[in-house]
Amino acid sequence: MLSLCIKNLPEKNREEVLRRLTLVITRFVIPLKITIPHSFKLRQYAFIELSTEEDAYFLLNSLKNTIFFNRELIVEPCKEKLKFKSTKTLFIKLQENFSDADLKSLFTHPFIKNIRNIKVKKIVLIDFIDEKKCKEYFELKKGKINFKGKEILLECL
Repeated sequence: MLSLCIKNLPEKNREEVLRRLTLVITRFVIPLKITIPHSFKLRQYAFIELSTEEDAYFLLNSLKNTIFFNRELIVEPCKEKLKFKSTKTLFIKLQENFSDADLKSLFTHPFIKNIRNIKVKKIVLIDFIDEKKCKEYFELKKGKINFKGKEILLECL
């Protein structure tokens, strides 16, 4: 066990939560990396990578019953070492439902890796191969796409 997952974090400013969490953790051990998954909404968990198993067990035991932003932290070991791929994602907010076929026809660029239609939130996430290709696509489209006579804004995630 070299990684821990800390759950029950507040849904506040991501940078502030990360800063304060770093202060709490560094009182006990020096972590290699602290990561709060980044998406359009702050998630209520973070991952901590540590250099030794002793540090991981010490931190796991030290953070038990710790109150953070008026919430008790839940600390669990991770089953495997965390691997995060740095991808760049654009998203669009939909006013109406589009079919998956409509979205695939709208986004036919060869550097698009994945298109995820999240119908509940009425957004579409467009994953690119890398940040450079995403930026090129955004500049090519000038931050807007036209579909069925409607102008839809592209936004960076």
